[in-house]
Amino acid sequence: MSVERIEFTVGDVVRKLRLQRKLTSHQLASSAKIAQSTLSAIEGGDDYRTSNLKAVAAALGFTVTQLWHMVPEGVETVHATTIEQRTRARKGA
Repeated sequence: MSVERIEFTVGDVVRKLRLQRKLTSHQLASSAKIAQSTLSAIEGGDDYRTSNLKAVAAALGFTVTQLWHMVPEGVETVHATTIEQRTRARKGA
């Protein structure tokens, strides 16, 4: 029997909240005063600055801690070091 590994990032929470509120990535990025590419990186699980995540969380009406608490229990969360490793692998570094 194979076990499926599920990875879940805080970026997945951000995307889910954005879509629930029927916001485009451009609208949320504008509200958070960050570049749309930065928001895409956060949602995609790529490396990001904490200050950018704080801005997005605030634009959604949450703190970063509250966003992390929205990650479902029972799935493996992806931490910053793993995100950094995945980003490097995508870039071929």
